[in-house]
Amino acid sequence: MDSNQPALPDDTAAPERKVVSRSELRQDQSRVLKQATGKTVVVVTSGSRKEDEDTKYIVDKQYWDEVLGKVQALKLTLAITSDPKLFAQILRAGETVDEDS
Repeated sequence: MDSNQPALPDDTAAPERKVVSRSELRQDQSRVLKQATGKTVVVVTSGSRKEDEDTKYIVDKQYWDEVLGKVQALKLTLAITSDPKLFAQILRAGETVDEDS
């Protein structure tokens, strides 16, 4: 890791990936689906173990909702910071909050 880069919090760590073929999924669907818990993502590939446009992902619902929430928060943050007038207004409001406390 670059020493100039800030350390990322643990919750931003990449998910663990379990790669299975479609035939493995068909043969032992219950076992494969159980692997998609927490931050473990099951990658279902066609014949070869190589990912391509036919690759599918199986994710835990709670993890998926968490990822979508973070994406939404990022979109809002980018929208705010890309609007100079709104961003300046928020910074001024933050200064008054600091002075009040």
